[in-house]
Amino acid sequence: MWVFEDIDFDLVIESVSADVCNAQDSWYLPKIKQRYSVAFLPKIHHLYSGVLKSAWYKRLKQKNRLFVISEWKTGISVFNSDILFMWQKWNFDDSIFDKLDDGIKINKLSEWFQRIESELPYIRMLSEYDEIYFIEIWSRVKKDNVSKFLSNLHSLWNIVLLSDLYSDLPYSKSITLDEKTLNWKNKMTVFERFFSLAEKSKKKPRFIWYMNSSELDWNTKSTTWFCTMVF
Repeated sequence: MWVFEDIDFDLVIESVSADVCNAQDSWYLPKIKQRYSVAFLPKIHHLYSGVLKSAWYKRLKQKNRLFVISEWKTGISVFNSDILFMWQKWNFDDSIFDKLDDGIKINKLSEWFQRIESELPYIRMLSEYDEIYFIEIWSRVKKDNVSKFLSNLHSLWNIVLLSDLYSDLPYSKSITLDEKTLNWKNKMTVFERFFSLAEKSKKKPRFIWYMNSSELDWNTKSTTWFCTMVF
């Protein structure tokens, strides 16, 4: 794809390799005894979250296909083209979504989803997928439709849900929201989707890591809460 023509892949490899080493040193990558099929990963910039991305993409089960789900857009949308990145191509299989439709409208768009571009290096380097699908789901899509859609995907392949818990809030105002999250009461859309899918799949989520961006850059005026969860 033309959008990646100017990327220095040697620097990409160095950056992700450094994140893998840091993940190992931080004990996010001990000997993997259990692999997971669903992960909730931070969407915040990889300078903050690269260690988490490298650790948890590597801990996903070894499968041929991956769905990466983010928010926004109208309805349920999927990027409907092959993706060429780092000398290899991920194929797009249009028939998959025809089979998964079940009366749920899925928009197939050729417009690139800019918000998830930073995920590509980790997926390409740490997991070998033949096919990868980027999906955006609007927060106003009926909860039952989203639940049915995600359950269909989960029955087949790995899923990664991307979102930060909160963004652009002063640290002082985010404390109460932080408490809600730690007590599983955060009403944020993707957070709820993750837990509803876990409940329907009869899986117990594992809370791995939790942090506020101010702990890394000392900026308390505009902060982001982010975390990693898996099941």
